[in-house]
Amino acid sequence: MAPSLSIGKVQTMQLEYFQNVLAKPLPERCREIQHMIQELSIKELHFLFPCLVENIFGFGIQNGWELWKISRNVHRRDFEILHFFLSPEGHEGTLFCLIYKLLEDGLCNYVFPVCCLPARSYHMLEGGAVPLICTNKLQYWSPGTLPTNLLLSILSPVCSLIRFLTR
Repeated sequence: MAPSLSIGKVQTMQLEYFQNVLAKPLPERCREIQHMIQELSIKELHFLFPCLVENIFGFGIQNGWELWKISRNVHRRDFEILHFFLSPEGHEGTLFCLIYKLLEDGLCNYVFPVCCLPARSYHMLEGGAVPLICTNKLQYWSPGTLPTNLLLSILSPVCSLIRFLTR
């Protein structure tokens, strides 16, 4: 009988592989992420989604993919790859394929660290006020402390960032 792998061990192996994929050049990175989205289960994708969003858009300790540096005129091939990868048009973009796949599981939320909120929103929380967007979405580790996370719909962070990038 073959030894069984624990869930934690499998997630660690997937995360290591995923980190290696994220370090590859853009064309290869996007291609391999697309393959992972097609092959992995909803549970596995839900585990990797926050890492992917943080890696692409760069908040917290991540620098992101430096999307602002890629223009159609200067980096045409990379621009087209990213356009396909991030495009919501026709639900065919890689990132949105992932989002729609995750939406099939109605319990999927995106856990966003409160410390990564814009300073104004974070300071409101420190002062005890709850911004409207955070109502009934805050996660606390213990009573009487500042909230640690904001629980959002799986679409929220991506839609907000796309609005920001297309201004």
